[in-house]
Amino acid sequence: MKLSPVRLPDRPAAAVEPDDTAAVVDAEIANLPAIFRSAVLLCEIEGVSRADAAVRLGIHPGTLSSRLAAARKLLAGRLRRRGVGAVTGLGTAVVPEALARAAASRADGRASGTVLKLSQGVRTMLDSKLMLTAAVACVALAGSLFAMNPAARVAPGTPQPQRAPEPATKGPAAKKPAEWKVLFTLKHTHRVAAVAACADLIVAAADTGGEKDYVRFWNASDGTASDLEITPLGFSVPVRFNFLRFTTDGTHLIVGTEHSGTRYRRRPGGLAADILDSYDLLACSADMNTLLVRKDHGAFKDPKPNRLYLHVNPWAVPENFLKKLAVFDEDCEAITHADVSADDQRIAIAGDDAVVRVYNRNNLKLLHKVTLPKQTKVTAVRLSDGGRRLAVVGEKGFAKLFDDAGKEVCDLKGHEGTIAAVAFAPDGKRVVTASGKVARIFDATNGKRVGELIGHEDLVTAVAFSSDGKRMVTGSADQTAKVWESQE
Repeated sequence: MKLSPVRLPDRPAAAVEPDDTAAVVDAEIANLPAIFRSAVLLCEIEGVSRADAAVRLGIHPGTLSSRLAAARKLLAGRLRRRGVGAVTGLGTAVVPEALARAAASRADGRASGTVLKLSQGVRTMLDSKLMLTAAVACVALAGSLFAMNPAARVAPGTPQPQRAPEPATKGPAAKKPAEWKVLFTLKHTHRVAAVAACADLIVAAADTGGEKDYVRFWNASDGTASDLEITPLGFSVPVRFNFLRFTTDGTHLIVGTEHSGTRYRRRPGGLAADILDSYDLLACSADMNTLLVRKDHGAFKDPKPNRLYLHVNPWAVPENFLKKLAVFDEDCEAITHADVSADDQRIAIAGDDAVVRVYNRNNLKLLHKVTLPKQTKVTAVRLSDGGRRLAVVGEKGFAKLFDDAGKEVCDLKGHEGTIAAVAFAPDGKRVVTASGKVARIFDATNGKRVGELIGHEDLVTAVAFSSDGKRMVTGSADQTAKVWESQE
C-alpha cells in the first residue's frame, strides 16, 4: 500500500498496512541518530531505568532525558508523516487516545494487563533491531485492532477456546552474561592512571606530580595495604604513566612513564629500583626482553614524534642501555600508542594517520597494516598474550578486534564517547574496555558483550586482568581502584 504525500490538517494520515508497518518503523528507528537510538533502546524497549541507562551510556541523567525527549519528538513526526500512528511507548502525538493512556501507564509502571501482555516480548530484547521491529509492529497492529474494532473485545464470562500446550523446545538455554562482584575498593589520593595485578599484589598509579604515594600496593588476598611502596623519582612536573606491567612470574614490576622506564625487583623487605633515565618507555614485553621507547639515550635530545626505538633488556646487559636493536620511522606525523605481546612475538604501533602497523618481533619485518577509517583517533592498542588478536580503541566509541592477519574480526559495540583503555584476558578469549563510568567485557571471538562492571563514580581510566583471568582491576578518576571477581 502506498501512502499519499498529502496530509489533512485536522487528522493524522491513514495508517499503513500491517505488512508495511515493520519496514516503516525499522527504517525510522534505524535513521535515528545513534545517541537517540541507544537511549530509546535502553529506556523504552529494554525497560532500563534512566539512572542505570545513564551509567551504561556514560552520560548525565539530564542529558539522557534530553535525548529521550528529542528522540520521541523526532520519531513521532517521522512516523506521523508516514502514516504510522498506533505505536505505543514512543510518546507520539498521533497515538490514539486509548493507546496514549496505555503508553503513559507503561512509562510510569501502572500498565494494564493488556498493555503488559503486548509489551512483554519487547521489554526483554537487548540491542536487536530486527526483533525490536517485529515487537513494535505487533504492538502497533494489536493496539490498532483493539482500539478500532469493539467487536473484537470479549465480554466478561465468555468461554474461551482451549489451546493445546506448546511442545517443549529442545536445546540448551541461552547463557546469561557473567556477573562480576566488587571484592575490594582501594582508595588512592589522586586520579588513577594505570593498574596491574599479579597473584598476590594489586598496584595502582596516580598522576600526582611526584608526591610520595604516587604508586600504591595492596594485598590481593584481602585488599589491605601492602608494606611495599615506590618513592617519587624526583620530578618537579606531573608524571604521565604510560603503563604498569608485572612480569609473568610476578617477581618484577615494570613502570613506564614519559620520563623513564623502571624495573622494580621484589625482594625481602621491599623493592629494588633499576631506573632507565631519559626514556619515554611506551611498551614492554612481559619477559622484559623488548622495550619500545620514544627517546634516544640522552635527556636533552628532542625525540622525533614519528620514531620509536627498540632496545633489548637493558637490565640484563648494561651495555644494552646505549644500544638500539631497531628504529621504527613511521609514515605519520606522530606515533601515539604501541604494545608488545606478552610472548614477545609481535609489536603493534599506532600513528596519528589512522593506521596500526604490526611487526614480527624476531625479524622486525612488517607483517601487515590495519587501516582504520579516516579521522579515527586511536586512544589505545593491545595485543593478546599470544598475539593472535589486536584490539584498537579510540574516540567516538570506536572499538574493533583484528586477527593475526590484520582482518577485522568484530566490532565491540555499546560505547559512546572516548574509550580510555583496553586489555585482554590471559587466555585471549575475553577483552575489557573502559568507557565512561563503565568497564565492558566482550567475547574476543565474536564481540558479544558478556559482562559489565558498574560501580565507579567517575570515568574509568584503566583496566587489567589478574594473571589467572578470574579477577579484574579497574582504576578511575574517582580516586579509587576496584577489584572484581567473576561469579561464574
